[in-house]
Amino acid sequence: MAVRIVLGVLLIGHGVGHVAWVLAAFFPGSQEQPVRDRVLAGLADSKGVAAKLIALAGLGAAVLFVAAAVGVFGTRDWWFVPALAGIVVSSLVALSWWNPVGLVSVMALLANAGLIAAKVIPWFEDTAGLT
Repeated sequence: MAVRIVLGVLLIGHGVGHVAWVLAAFFPGSQEQPVRDRVLAGLADSKGVAAKLIALAGLGAAVLFVAAAVGVFGTRDWWFVPALAGIVVSSLVALSWWNPVGLVSVMALLANAGLIAAKVIPWFEDTAGLT
């Protein structure tokens, strides 16, 4: 039971973390110089259209993570379907926005790896009561 609660809270937390992408893209604040990505060769910056599209994809991942959390809290065996879709979108967002200060991207990728581990380690789902 406690493992299921922790997983659900982590899924919601990871989804909420994606809101940061939206805030940075749509409300860049007082940045004098836009933060540029590395992967897209500078095509996306924190004030451009590409950044807004990437942020909206991140918002989609947030919705998928919350849907997965609903499945976890409801002990549904389908929880990993929206989680996997969220992991794919989240990873693409993190990798497309890799910049010199890639700590946020690294944290997102580690969270995604942890969610995959939660599915592939049989002990985890058994302990959480998700099987």
